Amino acid sequence: MSAQKKKSSGRGSTPKGDREPGLTPPIPFVPPKVDEGDEPQTVDIMIKKNLKKKTTKVNTEKKTFSAIETFTGNGAFVVTVLKRIQTEIFEHLGISNAPKKVDERLDYLLQVTTGRARDQLVEIFKQGRRQFALMFDVSSQQREAFVRDKKVFFEWLLNGEKNDVPEDTQSKLGETNDEYCQQYESFVWFEMGKLMWVRHRTVQDEHVRYLENKIIKPYDMAMRDFYDRVVEMYSFIYYMQPPSMNNQAWYEARWHTLTGLPSDERIRTAIRNGLPRSMQDKLDQKDDDYRMVSNETFLDYLYRLEVEDQQERAEKQRLRDSLEKKGNLKAAEAVETGRIPKKDKKRKSDASEKGSSKKAKKGKYCDWCADHGKEDRFIHSHNEADCNFKKAAAKDADEKKRSKSGSGRSLNALKKEQKKIKKILRDDSLSSEAKQRRINKIYDGGSSRKRKRRYYSSSSSSDYSSDSD
Repeated sequence: MSAQKKKSSGRGSTPKGDREPGLTPPIPFVPPKVDEGDEPQTVDIMIKKNLKKKTTKVNTEKKTFSAIETFTGNGAFVVTVLKRIQTEIFEHLGISNAPKKVDERLDYLLQVTTGRARDQLVEIFKQGRRQFALMFDVSSQQREAFVRDKKVFFEWLLNGEKNDVPEDTQSKLGETNDEYCQQYESFVWFEMGKLMWVRHRTVQDEHVRYLENKIIKPYDMAMRDFYDRVVEMYSFIYYMQPPSMNNQAWYEARWHTLTGLPSDERIRTAIRNGLPRSMQDKLDQKDDDYRMVSNETFLDYLYRLEVEDQQERAEKQRLRDSLEKKGNLKAAEAVETGRIPKKDKKRKSDASEKGSSKKAKKGKYCDWCADHGKEDRFIHSHNEADCNFKKAAAKDADEKKRSKSGSGRSLNALKKEQKKIKKILRDDSLSSEAKQRRINKIYDGGSSRKRKRRYYSSSSSSDYSSDSD
């Protein structure tokens, strides 16, 4: 099967460069790979190097192009060939925008076609000549000559006098030979577009919407390559069929939409929308708006984002390698995917497994023991969630913290407790046992008993001594 007619496989998967699966863009952001041995045919075109000199072997250059084998449903491939013809032949020879060079441009286009595409293009040429003969109301004999011999037609189109042109034709095609030349070429492009695109009347709008909302920078694509590809994708608009309504003829289409590229602001917005969310946020936070700066500054912004991303990737790789080295494959996978793995359900162990801590248990690994230099028999005997060493260390740390800061409670809470206790101790209507019971109610649990006794004894002695005074 020809590479020009192959379609990407992988049903349900997201093609590279697309933000979501199931998209059918006129031109994919990342062109599908061509298998070895399935490359398109090529054709050679000879052109003059220096237009000011005579045509000689020394002053002749060979240009090799991929041949267009069919126009039907082949728009993505055809526009790449058309763009090369435009830049490497038309612009070089200075015939890009000259109305009366239409015959030369169409002849070069015919040279890059083969097989079915050549038959299709020849038929479009004939349809155009036949259409013009009807619209200009020429004689039947002249009409047959137009269809049969393109030289006769172009001689009439470029230089022939056109008397008694119907008013209806003038309103549709213009009044000068230059306008008629442009209209004939537009007819050819319009009919080609009908074959190239599935939805030929809306292809340009679909292409722009795809670029602005549905593309994403591939993970392994360099930032400069991403920038260049977006700009190139916008340049393909020039080679697409212009927007038109149902039943509208070629002369009613909006041809003005094909003149020039969209603004830098629009292209940069599409580039920004195609970046990962983290990069979008950083670009939005720049002091100078990325849509308003010079092109050099905008490229510098993109370069800096790329460098930061590479540094983050390198750090993730180091962390992933470290976790894999320790045997923690799930954590390493979480670093790779950015997803936290679900906790493993606890497996019930046999009584023999519970009593045997000397043998390493298969599939168990404790990160805490590994980080704190414990022996392998401990590291592989349990998971971190069940680690008694970790629990004991946390308990010791908590006790040390409490010992340094008293009970570990806030100063205001201690002052309130002291105030309540003093009030109880000064109440002469209560017996010593009643005072003790009320003080015990203030405190919570046995962890503070030593502190309660210590405070009670010191407070009671000081209060009683003050009362006696």
